[in-house]
Amino acid sequence: MKVRSVIALAALSLPLSEASAQGQAAEAPSKWSLSVGIDPTHLDLRTRDPGVDARFVGVLTRSWATRFERVKLKGELMAGLEAPRGFRDTDGTRCAGCDVNVRRRFTSLGAGATVQLLRTSRFKTYLTGGIGVYHNVASAKSPLSCTDSYCITGGKPFYFWQSDRTSLGLNSGVGVSFRLLGREFFVQQSAHLFDLRGTWTAYPLTVGIGF
Repeated sequence: MKVRSVIALAALSLPLSEASAQGQAAEAPSKWSLSVGIDPTHLDLRTRDPGVDARFVGVLTRSWATRFERVKLKGELMAGLEAPRGFRDTDGTRCAGCDVNVRRRFTSLGAGATVQLLRTSRFKTYLTGGIGVYHNVASAKSPLSCTDSYCITGGKPFYFWQSDRTSLGLNSGVGVSFRLLGREFFVQQSAHLFDLRGTWTAYPLTVGIGF
């Protein structure tokens, strides 16, 4: 009788333990994802000037489940840069005939939420949005020191302009996720407003993986 009781108890406890494990897996408190991409509104590989016009972005995201199944909170770190490119100053007003190199890099740290929309057996669509702190560094300079009266620099490169700004901005996006080979992949189109005045924006199209 005791042996039968032990066997019966074990048989009952096995499905309960499996259900508990599945419940814990379904209630995982956080999830990481990594994505990379380009800005399709800032892409020209046939510029007449040296270099190419291209903007690259990488994003690391961590999300947290909420009491609402379709809503997740997120923290996001984004970094990006533009491919080096150049032009020749031909107007002669600042550095006649100088070759000028243009560079830009940017980062942001933000928080927001993701809302799931439609869901099928293979695909999920969602909206995302948030707020963040953006840092944007850009410069346009001549690689050689200027010698005319417009730009006496003591032998240092002449800067046409420099910008180093930190500001509060907004972001939003739409995406679709799907499972492949046991992993979750997604494609997302985003818009980042680097400051509330709308003076600089980026529109990264990214492909990512969750882990």
